[in-house]
Amino acid sequence: ALLSLERVGLQDLSALSSLVQLEDLYLSFNEIEEISTIRGLQRLRTLSLNGNRVADISPLSTLTELMELWLQDNRISDISVLLDLEKLRELRLEENEIDLSPDGRAREVLDLLQQRGVNVTFEPQR
Repeated sequence: ALLSLERVGLQDLSALSSLVQLEDLYLSFNEIEEISTIRGLQRLRTLSLNGNRVADISPLSTLTELMELWLQDNRISDISVLLDLEKLRELRLEENEIDLSPDGRAREVLDLLQQRGVNVTFEPQR
């Protein structure tokens, strides 16, 4: 099942928590800060959250079926949780607050994801 709620001023995702059959969820260009209520949507294969206010992506760790994840233009700095998503193939992270220092943890995570064959786009950052 697919659900698209783009550009509707959405802030609260609690109403989505019961939609456990969802496979594709498009929530771009809203006002979302908190995503913990989607951790139960474990069938998700595609998740689009670009253009929101998300900083904490740790709830994504339970979404192990995710193949495509769009997170550009948010407030994300810690991306370690993305290593839990073993089926991930496409990842967009531009325009966040990720420290891309050569010896930093984020760079290590990005390198590991790319070694797995994930197509990662992460520049530029803010």
